[in-house]
Amino acid sequence: MSSAIGSRQALESMGMFFGDISIRVTDEKGAEHIEDYEKIIEKYSPIEKKYYCSGSYYSLNGESIFCETWLDMTYMPGLLEGRKPKYDNEIIITEQVAEALDLKMGDEVTVSGRSKEAKFMITGLYQTGNDTGYAFSMLYDGAKRIGAKYVYNYDMVLTDTSRLDDIAKELNDEYGSIIAASAYKYEEDIYNDTLMVGASAMKIMIYAFSGIFALVAVIMVCSKAFMQERTDLGIYKAVGFTSWRLRRQFAVRFLIISLIGSVFGALAGAFFSGDVLNVIFGLFGISNVTLNNSPLTFITAAAFVCMSTALFAFLTSRRIKRIEVRELITE
Repeated sequence: MSSAIGSRQALESMGMFFGDISIRVTDEKGAEHIEDYEKIIEKYSPIEKKYYCSGSYYSLNGESIFCETWLDMTYMPGLLEGRKPKYDNEIIITEQVAEALDLKMGDEVTVSGRSKEAKFMITGLYQTGNDTGYAFSMLYDGAKRIGAKYVYNYDMVLTDTSRLDDIAKELNDEYGSIIAASAYKYEEDIYNDTLMVGASAMKIMIYAFSGIFALVAVIMVCSKAFMQERTDLGIYKAVGFTSWRLRRQFAVRFLIISLIGSVFGALAGAFFSGDVLNVIFGLFGISNVTLNNSPLTFITAAAFVCMSTALFAFLTSRRIKRIEVRELITE
């Protein structure tokens, strides 16, 4: 989960987007100067992607649903099936809406605004994190048919992000009365995002519980193994093995077993983690998760389990020091 959320490309493929510069219109006049904002930004860097979108609740076949209104859908992420709307009488819906309202591509629906309503055709399915995925999207030209006045959010991804603060400052200095511009530094700010913080906390908890489980398992197995092998350990000591060497061998045995288990665990993760994440992210409206795993994702987890198991085995085997050869002779 941490890997998926930490990747900008993965999040975009799941229907979420983040701009380097975000402009929010605070006055209706602010929607009339989009080209002027772009000219200021392009003095510092070319614009790579444009996410010009705003959200409102409209009635779709009598059901109040969140609607994403796009000025241009060229860079809209998250398309699953079909195509994006090209005309003012087309919309796309999420799988949640399709299931709840028993709709499919090609169906005609009625969308109502505050004072107007119009007929639209469904051209595709997509996914989004907005409103836990219960949403639909249309072009601004289509939204005007039901009373929309303007799009109020403009997010842009830049090829050069070295002067984001300067760009936001100039935009606010020039148009601060009608817009609010801000810089979003993805690599820094994503780690303050609520979802990322939650995923990181869950990751720490999983590692902690894995360590505790390894400790408990090692203590239980070591106690039984120590009783069964007490005589063998004494014989090893009698022929010259030191306690330190026996404890290392004891730890290596557990390391080998945990390594074998980690291989099976890594394979299970590689094959089934996508299905598990689809279920978890489905709670947020993302039904098709793009994994961003690398070999390091599994190697790190496996290394932690193996090393903690070996360490606990070594520490638990300290009772080997108390075995004396004369005890075995007496027995």
